[in-house]
Amino acid sequence: MTQDDRRLYYTDPRVLLANERSLLSWMRMALYLMGFAFLLSKAAVIDKVLDPGHQIQLLPMVRSGHVVGGVLSLMATFLEVVALVRYYRNMTRWHRAEDGRGSKAPTFFGSIVLVWIVLLAIYLLS
Repeated sequence: MTQDDRRLYYTDPRVLLANERSLLSWMRMALYLMGFAFLLSKAAVIDKVLDPGHQIQLLPMVRSGHVVGGVLSLMATFLEVVALVRYYRNMTRWHRAEDGRGSKAPTFFGSIVLVWIVLLAIYLLS
């Protein structure tokens, strides 16, 4: 790919919009994972609160919900970091090809979501 082809590719607004859509879909997946981790962790707490003589046996995944929830929250954190790095790299390519058009708002809000996920992961692992 020549320099002119790259310039044409990265100055196309559809590339910027596709980059933002990709970031949003990765963030959505990370939030789904974090929600599932929170659900498993809370189900494990409910399982411990139930009467020990209770006849209902929950799935082993629910009984070890803290561990599975912690692993899922770490996966969500990793997914969010990868999404933000990927978005930022594509945006820097865009800015090099163009005269600084584009928005930094998705990176800012993605960073806020990342901080929220890290705090929730710390809560679930403690």
